[in-house]
Amino acid sequence: MLIGVVAAALASLGYGAATVLQAGAVTSHHLDKARRRWLFVAGLALDGVAWLLSLVAFGHLPLATAEAVLASSVAVTAILADAAARRRIARRTWVAGSMFALGATLIAGATGPVRPHAVTPLLLVISAATLAVVIVVAAGVYRRGSAPLLSAVAGVAFTGTAVCGRLLDPTDLSVAAVLDVVLLVGFSGAGVVTFARALARGTEAGTAAVMWTTELIVALVAGVALLGDAIRPASTVPAAAGIGGVVAACWILTRTNETRTRVSPTEQFAPSGHRR
Repeated sequence: MLIGVVAAALASLGYGAATVLQAGAVTSHHLDKARRRWLFVAGLALDGVAWLLSLVAFGHLPLATAEAVLASSVAVTAILADAAARRRIARRTWVAGSMFALGATLIAGATGPVRPHAVTPLLLVISAATLAVVIVVAAGVYRRGSAPLLSAVAGVAFTGTAVCGRLLDPTDLSVAAVLDVVLLVGFSGAGVVTFARALARGTEAGTAAVMWTTELIVALVAGVALLGDAIRPASTVPAAAGIGGVVAACWILTRTNETRTRVSPTEQFAPSGHRR
């Protein structure tokens, strides 16, 4: 379990920093297009490293526990975003970040030990159906959807990544295992594209908060319903309190700064004559 916690903690730092880099790439209009592109690529690269670390965490921790540790990246994002913009870190940012961390800790503490779970046809069908719905919804809201809505869709997509990551077995070369990897990549791709669009339309901390709140709640349900993760006895109330704290912190972070309309990465990095 220690390996999983360390991997998740390192991944949370990577995710938090990557979010700030990607947001800076789509909002730093004083930088030329080449520098913005490299900034965005650097953010994606850091995201990739964090993603690999998160896969390690999913294999060693209950789903909700891993997501709870990863969700601490919200505090990292909020603090780094203010620091990068040379803004004084607002008191409500500290409060919201602390509330988020406390709520995530309560959720993590409510889950029992991790249980091995093999890939089954039923899980593959559920995952494939969920991915199809995510892609359809993401395509429908991509152009005009609000930042919170896009972030929520990304959160569901990344929860799919977590579920498929939990089922990974490097020694298993069966057809089912290969399909699990395909679904994992599909969920990850849908999440990255949708989250990038959300960053282009909202603030860093608020966007990350909605995404991770969605992930935490959906992962808790998916872990119990699909993967056999258990809630510890007498931990229902702390888990509910943790969810309430995370949702409240998410609301505070989304209200800390007014949501700004931004140009999407695709539009901003495309040649001027090819923008839609």
